[in-house]
Amino acid sequence: GMGDLCRACRQDVYLEGVLPVALEALESNPMAGEMYDGELMSSLEHIRQSRWMEMPGEREACLRILMLIEPGTLDVDVVANFASLKQKLGESQG
Repeated sequence: GMGDLCRACRQDVYLEGVLPVALEALESNPMAGEMYDGELMSSLEHIRQSRWMEMPGEREACLRILMLIEPGTLDVDVVANFASLKQKLGESQG
């Protein structure tokens, strides 16, 4: 479920399998989460930068989805997480 997906991302566990599923969920709902809006995207902030660099396709996809999010309605901590994630991903190379 969504909670498991968030947990796996936070713990950086089996990302090769988990990340594509997480990004697919975010494609259909960028604000996906179990406990709060934006939880899934926030959980991606826990992934080490070196891991993102190993997965350029996922990195691009994540940045693309991040750019669609309208921060106005979000909790301030979630917005901070998104900003940190964006920095970690390094603005799009496109």
